[in-house]
Amino acid sequence: MPKTNPGRGGVRIYTSVFNPLDYCVVINQEQMSAVAPFEKFMSLGTDSQTDFVVRPGKRPICVVQMNKEDILTDPVNVGLLVHESIHVWQHIARLMGETNPSVEFEAYSIQQIVVDLMHSFNRAVTELRDT
Repeated sequence: MPKTNPGRGGVRIYTSVFNPLDYCVVINQEQMSAVAPFEKFMSLGTDSQTDFVVRPGKRPICVVQMNKEDILTDPVNVGLLVHESIHVWQHIARLMGETNPSVEFEAYSIQQIVVDLMHSFNRAVTELRDT
């Protein structure tokens, strides 16, 4: 199981089991600023995106951005989260120098990232609704 950090601004930050980077979900600019202060939330104008951010003195972080608050009730949004989880995995594999992972290694890795990001998303939404 990956290490977690309660993070700032209600964002739960996960550290990859393989430890090359951290990753999380944010759902607004305030949360984005808490984990990547100089980045703009949803800068591509899409329904979701993942930014790879280098942080001085820390591991890099993949920030998955979702502009929806109903992800677990909408299959399209779950699909977007899985899509972004694959981008997180691609960054992890690249940092590890993994060019040809076994299909099971890749599947289990992506599965864990999806689960972590769903937990991160739930925390981000809960924090937002409680404020």
